[in-house]
Amino acid sequence: MLRPLEEAHLQQVEQELLEEKAHALGRIGRRLLELSQKLNELWRRWTAGDPTVLEAYVRIRQEFWTYLWYWHVQREAAGFRVHPSPETWLFIPPPLTSDDESKRRVANHKLEAASSPDSPPAVRHALFVPGDYSGVGP
Repeated sequence: MLRPLEEAHLQQVEQELLEEKAHALGRIGRRLLELSQKLNELWRRWTAGDPTVLEAYVRIRQEFWTYLWYWHVQREAAGFRVHPSPETWLFIPPPLTSDDESKRRVANHKLEAASSPDSPPAVRHALFVPGDYSGVGP
């Protein structure tokens, strides 16, 4: 059994831990929302035919999934066992190269960039992304 002073100190520490969990969950949630909004904008640009968003989209999408995992873990740490579906409050980014048209657009953009006389050789090689691009190109 704890003495009253020890009990008060323990409650204070528990309160501080709970507050820190809540702050961390808030930071993660804000970052997740920010990433979701960026991805939504990049997705709109991609579907409008802008192939220049590919690298940013892939990089930010990977960070998005990492932060979504952080969000679930932090909710568990804070004591929440049931999680609202992220689709209810976030744009869930689909993969860009999930269909043949996306693959063709990416590959054609890479071919155009690589064949540009202004592109140095190092840039031409950095543009290659492995994948099945059968039927792509001129």
